[in-house]
Amino acid sequence: MLKKDELLHPKSCLNKAEADEPLFVLRAKDVLAPMAIRHWATMATGVHEPEKLAEAEALAKRMEDWHCQKFPSQATEG
Repeated sequence: MLKKDELLHPKSCLNKAEADEPLFVLRAKDVLAPMAIRHWATMATGVHEPEKLAEAEALAKRMEDWHCQKFPSQATEG
Protein backbone atom coordinates (compact mmCIF):
# COMPACT_ATOMS: atom_id res chain seq x y z
CA MET A 1 0.00 0.00 0.00
CA LEU A 2 1.24 3.48 -0.73
CA LYS A 3 2.18 5.62 2.27
CA LYS A 4 -0.58 8.13 1.55
CA ASP A 5 -3.18 5.35 1.31
CA GLU A 6 -1.92 3.70 4.49
CA LEU A 7 -2.36 6.95 6.39
CA LEU A 8 -5.79 7.75 4.94
CA HIS A 9 -7.43 4.32 5.05
CA PRO A 10 -9.01 3.78 8.49
CA LYS A 11 -8.65 -0.02 8.25
CA SER A 12 -5.01 0.00 7.14
CA CYS A 13 -2.47 -1.99 9.10
CA LEU A 14 -0.91 1.20 10.44
CA ASN A 15 -4.22 2.72 11.52
CA LYS A 16 -5.45 -0.54 13.08
CA ALA A 17 -2.36 -0.72 15.29
CA GLU A 18 -2.74 0.31 18.91
CA ALA A 19 -1.16 3.64 19.85
CA ASP A 20 1.41 1.84 22.04
CA GLU A 21 1.90 -1.16 19.72
CA PRO A 22 5.45 -1.63 18.37
CA LEU A 23 5.72 -1.65 14.57
CA PHE A 24 8.39 -2.49 12.03
CA VAL A 25 8.17 -0.67 8.70
CA LEU A 26 9.74 -1.91 5.47
CA ARG A 27 10.33 0.60 2.68
CA ALA A 28 10.78 -0.03 -1.02
CA LYS A 29 14.01 1.95 -0.85
CA ASP A 30 15.48 -0.97 1.12
CA VAL A 31 16.55 -3.56 -1.45
CA LEU A 32 16.04 -6.31 1.16
CA ALA A 33 12.38 -5.43 1.84
CA PRO A 34 10.84 -7.63 -0.90
CA MET A 35 12.89 -10.61 0.25
CA ALA A 36 11.81 -10.04 3.87
CA ILE A 37 8.16 -9.84 2.81
CA ARG A 38 8.41 -13.06 0.81
CA HIS A 39 10.10 -14.79 3.73
CA TRP A 40 7.27 -13.63 6.01
CA ALA A 41 4.70 -14.93 3.50
CA THR A 42 6.40 -18.33 3.44
CA MET A 43 6.34 -18.53 7.22
CA ALA A 44 2.74 -17.24 7.32
CA THR A 45 1.39 -19.96 5.03
CA GLY A 46 -1.29 -21.80 6.96
CA VAL A 47 -1.45 -19.03 9.55
CA HIS A 48 -2.91 -16.21 7.46
CA GLU A 49 -5.51 -16.38 4.73
CA PRO A 50 -4.33 -16.87 1.12
CA GLU A 51 -5.53 -13.38 0.14
CA LYS A 52 -3.15 -11.80 2.68
CA LEU A 53 -0.27 -13.87 1.35
CA ALA A 54 -1.11 -12.87 -2.23
CA GLU A 55 -1.24 -9.23 -1.12
CA ALA A 56 2.23 -9.62 0.39
CA GLU A 57 3.63 -11.08 -2.85
CA ALA A 58 2.06 -8.28 -4.88
CA LEU A 59 3.57 -5.71 -2.53
CA ALA A 60 7.01 -7.32 -2.79
CA LYS A 61 6.79 -7.13 -6.59
CA ARG A 62 5.57 -3.54 -6.46
CA MET A 63 8.51 -2.63 -4.20
CA GLU A 64 10.97 -4.24 -6.62
CA ASP A 65 9.45 -2.37 -9.55
CA TRP A 66 9.53 0.93 -7.64
CA HIS A 67 13.14 0.38 -6.61
CA CYS A 68 14.17 -0.39 -10.21
CA GLN A 69 12.49 2.81 -11.42
CA LYS A 70 14.06 5.00 -8.74
CA PHE A 71 17.50 3.39 -8.69
CA PRO A 72 18.09 1.85 -12.14
CA SER A 73 21.88 1.59 -11.69
CA GLN A 74 21.40 -0.55 -8.57
CA ALA A 75 18.98 -2.82 -10.40
CA THR A 76 21.65 -3.78 -12.93
CA GLU A 77 24.44 -4.11 -10.36
CA GLY A 78 22.73 -6.69 -8.12
